[in-house]
Amino acid sequence: MGNPGNGGAGLVCGDFEAKVVGVMAQGLGQVTNYEAECHAVALAMEVATNNNWSTIWIESDSKTVVQGSTRRMCLGSTEEDGIKLALMV
Repeated sequence: MGNPGNGGAGLVCGDFEAKVVGVMAQGLGQVTNYEAECHAVALAMEVATNNNWSTIWIESDSKTVVQGSTRRMCLGSTEEDGIKLALMV
């Protein structure tokens, strides 16, 4: 274990009634924990875009990633995606 180390990103997608509508996991190889967390946010944005979802809620245990995403600093969290983004630590 260490940072960087073997990392992965995962998502659990639910609808407005909190019913699970999909799950996804992806191995990332050697990454820092920050890179893995940012990748998960970018992956969530990609899934939302591909499914024509206009609003998503992302929960993360990384305060740094949440702050970076709300400032549009994380890869994939761009305002041009047309997605309303709510993030919670």
